[in-house]
Amino acid sequence: SSNHGLPKLTTAFKNGKDIINTYDAKGFIDTNATRKNFVNSLRQDKSIAVLTHGKSDNDETTNTKGIYFSDSFLNMDAIYKLSSSTELLILGACETNIGFKSTEGTINLGRAFTAIGVKSMLLSSWAIDEQSSIQIIRSFLKYLDAGYTKSEALQKAKLDYLATASPRTANPLYWAGLNITGNNENIRLQERNYWWWGFGILSVFIGVVLIAYYKFYSKK
Repeated sequence: SSNHGLPKLTTAFKNGKDIINTYDAKGFIDTNATRKNFVNSLRQDKSIAVLTHGKSDNDETTNTKGIYFSDSFLNMDAIYKLSSSTELLILGACETNIGFKSTEGTINLGRAFTAIGVKSMLLSSWAIDEQSSIQIIRSFLKYLDAGYTKSEALQKAKLDYLATASPRTANPLYWAGLNITGNNENIRLQERNYWWWGFGILSVFIGVVLIAYYKFYSKK
């Protein structure tokens, strides 16, 4: 499949597979990380993690803002035509919280997914760093699965990251870009005889192109 001219980031690929194994999640890797499979997961699964590239801008256009899958680019216009019952959507991609600031709020991917029924999201406010972001996301999932609220889990994940970061990577550009929006309640990622969650509590999409543009740190 095409990588859309974007770099393949192997750290996210490796860690994404570890996440699948840790939480016994449904995994869509490489050519299986398609737009169709993602759309189906939006209808069926309570939690979804997407490790891929994303892009956005601050103008009013909606067809240029979106996320990449192995077979196509899913933009905001297409998202608004979908439906979802997902409790938590983790968008491990760049600029998913960036958009045009209008009198009705920010026109961005988060707004589009909220409009179709997604209850909460982990979004990025700029071009996130691959290694630091995947470290924070993994810790976030650990604390979420331990019973913390989403904001508590993310706070603890960031503190864990800072505890081992070098002076350079402790810069907020490396860790402050990931934030929670929407419902803050806890959602467990592994089935614990809770029959109402059913199958597919977590789905993980790992495309040919993975987690971040690397704009800030491509020369580090």
